[in-house]
Amino acid sequence: MKSVSALFEDLNVKSRGALLFNAFFIVRRLLFVFICIFMKEWPFLQIIILFYQCLLMLIYLGSVKPFIHSYMNNLEKFNEITILAVSYHLLVFSDYVESLEIKFYCGYSIIALTCFNIFINMAAIIYFSL
Repeated sequence: MKSVSALFEDLNVKSRGALLFNAFFIVRRLLFVFICIFMKEWPFLQIIILFYQCLLMLIYLGSVKPFIHSYMNNLEKFNEITILAVSYHLLVFSDYVESLEIKFYCGYSIIALTCFNIFINMAAIIYFSL
């Protein structure tokens, strides 16, 4: 059992819902690959599926709280909210917005969100490792 213990590290193993976290993690990535490969003709539908995927994961994280430590649950929720915010920006890069200036500044917004997310995650790693 020691060989798979890393899969359940920091998870609340007493909760059945929490044990599904890794399965959801893998299914989300497989769904993302499927969407990218097989739904090229429907970019708007790709974005909508990504929205719902993030929202469902936020609901799961908020209701199940799969991690032992509350800061891990909060950090995971923060990451999902950041992914959702970046996903909303994808609408701007679709064919529905024609202004190149809006797309240009929206790109900077995505960069700022990503940098902020990286900063918060790095700060959490440093703070909780001390």
